[in-house]
Amino acid sequence: MKKKVSKNYYHLPGYTGKIPQESYMFGLTRSEMSRRIFHNSYIHTRPDTLFSPTIDSIDDQTFDIRANSSITDQIYMSDIITSGYTGHIPTIQEKFGKNMKNLFLKSIIDFENDQTQKRYYKLDFKLQKLLDDNSITKQDLPTDSMLHYTCEHMPLKSISKQAEFYRQNEKDWNQSVYKMRNNNSEKRFISGYQGHCPRLFDLFGETYSVLTHNALNNFTDIYRQKMINENQKAMFSLVDC
Repeated sequence: MKKKVSKNYYHLPGYTGKIPQESYMFGLTRSEMSRRIFHNSYIHTRPDTLFSPTIDSIDDQTFDIRANSSITDQIYMSDIITSGYTGHIPTIQEKFGKNMKNLFLKSIIDFENDQTQKRYYKLDFKLQKLLDDNSITKQDLPTDSMLHYTCEHMPLKSISKQAEFYRQNEKDWNQSVYKMRNNNSEKRFISGYQGHCPRLFDLFGETYSVLTHNALNNFTDIYRQKMINENQKAMFSLVDC
């Protein structure tokens, strides 16, 4: 806000934008809050920008100056990313517990490192294809290529002379629940099944899986008993003949 817009230099009523440090103040209107933030010298502010040089000193004697330069300076300019900036910063959602300047800087550094690593991976992938095609040799690889540290392909050695016969551990999903034994825990219908489950209407008070398991057991028991009775009747009729 410029002073010519507001004599007292604060956000006018109705302003809904970002006010730095507002999360640390409460019980005030937004206008009064912003006025105190702008005028109170005790409120913590950081005049230095994101990529300002880091100066190490002892007894006011400077002995090291490190410039926080970045290949993304053209995108993330120092006069844009300051406290109060509400635009997009990559990877910042994964960081917390520091002031905004350090959060911005750490986020951008991590973003740059990720992009650099991806470029190296793509380059190594292309070089690996050239190696496999015998178009180049290992002496032609760049000195910083990870392909220098890859393990050689060794022939596989047998663990034992008599290996265990291979068995497929996957369940047979084609097996009908009506043909399973009563003690099989898979004899049930899963929650969300919309089809018909016999003998389910008079059961309640359990989870759907337990109810359908008991209902299927009751149904198959009745069916098996019915088949036994019919076979016995057929045997008795043959004896009478």
